[in-house]
Amino acid sequence: MGQALRDQDRIYCEIIKTAVNHDGSKKGVSYPNGDAQQKLLCQIYGGNGVSIDDIGYLEAHGTGTRAGDRTETEALERVFRDRKKILPIGSLKSNIGHTEAAAGIASVIKAILILQHGEIPPTLHCEEKNPSIPFADYRIRPVEKTEGIWPAKDGRIYVGINSFGFGGANAHAYIGSLAESGEQEGNSGKTAESKDILFLSANSMLSLRNMAGDYKYAIQAGGLKKEDLGEICRCAKWRRPHHLPFRLAVYAPDRMRLANGLTEFENGKMGSGWLCRQRNKDYKKQAAVFSGMGNQTESMGKDLYRNFPVFREQFCRCSREYEKYSDRSLKKVMERDGAGLFLQGQLFAVLSFSISNISVCPSGIRRGGVLRMCGTQRGGIGGVLLQRLVDIGGNFPHCMA
Repeated sequence: MGQALRDQDRIYCEIIKTAVNHDGSKKGVSYPNGDAQQKLLCQIYGGNGVSIDDIGYLEAHGTGTRAGDRTETEALERVFRDRKKILPIGSLKSNIGHTEAAAGIASVIKAILILQHGEIPPTLHCEEKNPSIPFADYRIRPVEKTEGIWPAKDGRIYVGINSFGFGGANAHAYIGSLAESGEQEGNSGKTAESKDILFLSANSMLSLRNMAGDYKYAIQAGGLKKEDLGEICRCAKWRRPHHLPFRLAVYAPDRMRLANGLTEFENGKMGSGWLCRQRNKDYKKQAAVFSGMGNQTESMGKDLYRNFPVFREQFCRCSREYEKYSDRSLKKVMERDGAGLFLQGQLFAVLSFSISNISVCPSGIRRGGVLRMCGTQRGGIGGVLLQRLVDIGGNFPHCMA
């Protein structure tokens, strides 16, 4: 969860608790075992587990068989009989049928959608209920029409999911909506640009126009919420390459204006909602300058470290190499507030990442006032630089003067 929040990934739910067991010896291979199902649920709810009053809905296995449904509801009643409110239950199988090996994950998808929308869809064909299940006496009931889901005392929504295998395996998952603090933490690193501008790049103008058209059709399809639009822009910014020669930026304050800007660009019309540029064709040589003091800040690289997994991986690699020759850790410096006298180590890691991972192929490397040519190949150049710096002085603040 912490890693997902740092990466600003979209979090659909939190998996709070899971449990599995097996029916053991029974009458037949497909015959359910109510005692085993009850023991499974007791691993999750009651006692030292989750409060039986927190769960707002339970997605039952619900195959629709006379013996299977009766056994499952009896186990649910024994576990939830002391609930203050009657527990709504249902089964996706009434909507799409039994998907066999995919039935479990289908129920998980339904449960996540319930968390996102705060509504429980109806379980179909409940006009004539199983006569062997006395719902009037139970603290559970099938959901027969769309209804809202009750949040727990902490404001979060919780859903339980039953899934039973043909051979006797039983599984239950307890999931919940993301806590408010987690949502705020996950959104805290998002910049205004990632929400307001869609960035795209391609190898040719035709490819760029086709890509813009694909985004336009997806956005015009409808069903997008405001936060979905921000997520699209954020993922396009952080998860797609932007070093390709043909580049486009489209203003995206809302779905309509973003779609209009993409349409104008796709049709070659002038507009104020987008900007397209081609990389300078005369751009031939590049140099990496491992400079001295003066161009660094204490927060330098921290947005990259938090939002860009590839950069974080390379940075940690540099830190591990440096720790072989020093008692200092670049990683620890990056993760704490402030950077003190160790900023030049961070400078090296940032530039090493640029050379090794984002198609920056320098013709030369400059350290202070001395130019050292190291070739134009990307492969291994980060390691060559690191070894060279270590050989010079073994301590970045001294060897990068």
